[in-house]
Parts: sequence; structure tokens; C-alpha cells
Amino acid sequence: MAIQKPEWFKMDPAKFLSDVQVDGMSTAELGACFRLLCRQWLDGHIPDDLHLLARLCRLDATGMDEAWVTLSQFFPVVEPGKRANRFMWIEREKVVADLERRSDDGTRAARKRWNEARKQPDATPIGSPMPHPMQDQSRPEQSRAEKRERTTPPTAKRASQIPQDFHPKDSHHALAVELGVNLDAAFAKFMDHHGSKGSTYKNWDLAFNSWLRKEQEFTRGNGRRGVIAGQSQSSDYWKKGIFTDNPATRALAQMEGIK
Repeated sequence: MAIQKPEWFKMDPAKFLSDVQVDGMSTAELGACFRLLCRQWLDGHIPDDLHLLARLCRLDATGMDEAWVTLSQFFPVVEPGKRANRFMWIEREKVVADLERRSDDGTRAARKRWNEARKQPDATPIGSPMPHPMQDQSRPEQSRAEKRERTTPPTAKRASQIPQDFHPKDSHHALAVELGVNLDAAFAKFMDHHGSKGSTYKNWDLAFNSWLRKEQEFTRGNGRRGVIAGQSQSSDYWKKGIFTDNPATRALAQMEGIK
């Protein structure tokens, strides 16, 4: 049975760095050495080809020639075309042997389970029998769960005070242009009003839309909500609109002579 490659190797940093050959390496040589050790751990060896080694170590030809003077002693030839470090070779063989042992144990255990299963040809099959054609497929517990899902109302969003980072959105700009309202002035009033009152809304975007529409009504009324533009408060139309159209003040209108 094929085994997986060893995933990690053990290293004692103090022992590794105190090695005579390692201690004499430059920073570039030490980095190249560690790259080659990792490659040997994966493949079992490194190629005896200076050009390929330079690519593995990420060095140019000149840098590899200089580093190889030291590294060649660290990775001696073990077979034609192959080099390896002795310590890494021994450690890798230990791990590979352990993986092979575990693989063999697993193979033997799998074969044992297979043989035991084959000894019981009349054993109860795994799985559920075919349901009766007229069997009721709905189960009580399933129906209750589905009923709870249908009857449980969604959680309502709670009202909250105006966020500190609330700002007009593109939709607010478009609405202000459509209504002919000064967006900046309206927004400043909106923030002052609701911030001082501690108002709470579930949707502050919709609340600001409503404020812009009311601001349009107020602006068209020349500063008075409900006053039609172009008519003064002292006009007969205004007085009649306030007094005679309101049953509560109709008597007062008659006393003042408004008909």
C-alpha cells in the first residue's frame, strides 16, 4: 500500500546551530542549506546538479558557486546523481518506517474486518426496509416542528435613537432635489430636533424622508405649516379657512362677522 510523504521533521535548533559546519555558514549559505534540507525531507535526496540546486536555493550562478564550497560537504554524494545530509537521511528513514508500519497495521485490520463480515452472509442488511405504499409519510414530531416554524412570528426590529454616524444617502439627495428642499439645512434641523428629544425610530432613513416632505410643505407655506403660498394670515380667505371650516371655532367666526 502506498504511504503518504512524511509531513514534518524534528530539529533541535541548539544542536543544529552549534554544528561546526553550520556555525561557519553565512546567512545566505544557512538559508540555502535549510531549503535543501526541506527538499531532501520531501524527496529523500537532492539532485547532484548545481544548476538545479541554484534554482532550489533561489540563488544565481555566482552565489551558488560561492555557497556550494561549504554546502557540498554538508550534502555528500550517496548515489550517482543524488546527494543527502546524513542526519536528515536517518531521521527520514525512521519516520518512513513508522508510516509503513502503521500502513501495514491498517491493511491487516481492514482485511480482518472484511473477513469477519464475509463469515455472516445471512446477517441483517444495513438500511431501512421499503416503506408500505399506503404508509403515512408524515411523522407527528416532524409536523409539530413544521407547525412551529410556520406559526413563530419573525422577530420585530426594535426602535433606536438616531445613530451618531447617520448621514444623508443618495436616495435622500434625490428626494431633496425632487422636492426643492435644501438638504444640508434640513439635515441639520433633523439632527438637532431628534437628538435633543431622544427620538426613537425603527428606520431612520424613512424618518428623514418624511422630514424632507414636511420641510417642503413648510417652505411652500412661507414659514407657516398649512398656509398657502401667496396669501397672508390677515386675508379673508385665511380667516375663513381657519374659522368657518372648523366647527369648534365657527361660533367665534360669526361673532367677528366672518361669513
